[in-house]
Amino acid sequence: MATERIGTLVGLPEVAVIVEEPHKFDPPSTHRFKLKSGNKRLAMFVHLGKHPYTATAISTNENAIKIPGATSAVYQEAADILEEIAQQHGKPIRYDLATRNDVMKLWARDQVRGGAAIFDWDSIGEDSAGTLIAKKTFGKELSLKRRVIGLFRKKSSNFLNSSSDIIAS
Repeated sequence: MATERIGTLVGLPEVAVIVEEPHKFDPPSTHRFKLKSGNKRLAMFVHLGKHPYTATAISTNENAIKIPGATSAVYQEAADILEEIAQQHGKPIRYDLATRNDVMKLWARDQVRGGAAIFDWDSIGEDSAGTLIAKKTFGKELSLKRRVIGLFRKKSSNFLNSSSDIIAS
């Protein structure tokens, strides 16, 4: 798990994770998951193309038993999956949560057992239409690591070129 995340919340209900086959029209490098806990269902789509991103859709099954903490449980599992995929593939993955639902807005801002505790958002706010938009990049340190290595290689290359100039003269 990356150090940028607060960590796994304890005491959440069990989550069933179903890995689905990509749909016929999905782009290559696509993963689909269904996460279930109590009466909550979270569908998650992960695309690992040139600009990796993910999307989720949460729903409530009115016929299932309501379990306290189910929303946090499915999102915690989703966050863990996204972090694992980012680490495995060596690519940062962007996740944006957008909602107009007032209950979900409160949940997204909850720093104890809600979205803010699980995701440690990079940014969160509302647009002029009243939509809450929260953003998180998983595996962000991978991107930073690549930039540092690239900068090091560039400086090393410049040093080697200037050293050969000195030796040649």
